[in-house]
Amino acid sequence: MTHVSRDRAEIMHFAGFHHLSPVLDAGRPAFSTSAADGLARCGWEAFFRALAGGSLALSFDPPDPGSARFVPAKGARSAAAEHGIRNALDHARRFFAALFGRRR
Repeated sequence: MTHVSRDRAEIMHFAGFHHLSPVLDAGRPAFSTSAADGLARCGWEAFFRALAGGSLALSFDPPDPGSARFVPAKGARSAAAEHGIRNALDHARRFFAALFGRRR
């Protein structure tokens, strides 16, 4: 399911989960998958300034890193708001289980 978001935490989580780095490509936000792709990495602040300056949002399918597209932000909502607290808690449990390992 495709989500459209301008939420910083959500975008950073998606990028981190898929090992994507923030870059600016001709002044527009983009993601780098490796140093070999020829894109110059930038920090998150520059990335989000470009995102806001271009009135853009990230459209993505959470399990698919290749689905990331930058689209006009008009009408963009946070995917977290669409899912509710139950999904957020389930996601947090999976995150902490992966981070600290499952206890036996």
